[in-house]
Amino acid sequence: MPLWRVRFEQPESLNLYLDPWTGEMVARRTDRWRVFDFFWMLHIMDFDEREDFNHPLLQIAAALGLIIALSGVVLWALTTRLFRRRPVQQAAP
Repeated sequence: MPLWRVRFEQPESLNLYLDPWTGEMVARRTDRWRVFDFFWMLHIMDFDEREDFNHPLLQIAAALGLIIALSGVVLWALTTRLFRRRPVQQAAP
């Protein structure tokens, strides 16, 4: 959509994006917001639009993380004395 950009050097290199027909402020961006947006993109792994956090790459990473965590719990249960079967001791004659 066509927008007007109003740029201010102070504070924080503020950029306002205005709708040319209504004058409504559509977006407000600062340098701090751009840093946050970069880290948000890395966090949700959406490198195109930075909005969709429900896509296959993130779902695969979450599933692998869950599998690794559950395998750690299973391995812990197999190696701890708490869940090992104790040999049945026979009574002395």
